[in-house]
Amino acid sequence: MYSPTAGSDVNWLLSFGTSPSKSLMDHFMKEQFIPELTDRSGYDEWKKNGEKSLVDRASEKVKKILKEHLVPPLDKDIQKELHDIIKRAEKELPKKL
Repeated sequence: MYSPTAGSDVNWLLSFGTSPSKSLMDHFMKEQFIPELTDRSGYDEWKKNGEKSLVDRASEKVKKILKEHLVPPLDKDIQKELHDIIKRAEKELPKKL
């Protein structure tokens, strides 16, 4: 089945000397999955860059996200609704379960 976003279709078309359609080329680069944590360099380059394992790279990414990620504040109406729910629960639920 033809898929305008499948990268393999580009290779298939080019193997016959056919130019891929504009639609196919528009989607081609967007649909390429390149994992961020995979080290695709050669052994020597990997050694030179510190021999980091996948776990090392994942840990670094987690630390970076936790350090840099900013959570946008909740809308005032949502804050008020959550506050009302908490107050109602404090009144209605028993103090000890």
